[in-house]
Amino acid sequence: MTDRPPSNTPHSATPRWLRVILLISLALNLVVAGIVIGTIFGGMDISKRNASLRPLNMPYTRAVSAQDRGALMKSLQRELRTERPTRSDIREDYTRALDILRADPFQPDVLAKHFETQVDRSQKRIAAGQRVLLSYLTGLSSEERKAYATRLEEALQRPERGDLPRH
Repeated sequence: MTDRPPSNTPHSATPRWLRVILLISLALNLVVAGIVIGTIFGGMDISKRNASLRPLNMPYTRAVSAQDRGALMKSLQRELRTERPTRSDIREDYTRALDILRADPFQPDVLAKHFETQVDRSQKRIAAGQRVLLSYLTGLSSEERKAYATRLEEALQRPERGDLPRH
């Protein structure tokens, strides 16, 4: 039986694979949040800028008529304005994540709680988008709503560049 000398390095109770998953989750959340915020507030059409991001552009939004899309985005901006974080708030949020990641010992439960806060904010933005879209759809005539449904169906049936088989 061999005795091991005590180690001077602290051992985290969190498995390495869990830390990797949490970091990947954070990165994906940040990418999606950045795309959504950039699309909404930057007015860019991600389907034209980068075909690999096209699946993230919601079919519901693509099915809105071109003449109504701008007004719909303005309604969404008004809806989000009350809960929209400032750049300073966003920077503080990332700074907090960096502090949590650099803390020794690392506390995954604290980072998980931080992730939950970010997800809650994202869900509020998604809910705001759904309210605006529902309001828009409620205001359509029967014919306009059916035309929207047809455009939505076409958007769902149209293969995206990333969906095509590769040879």
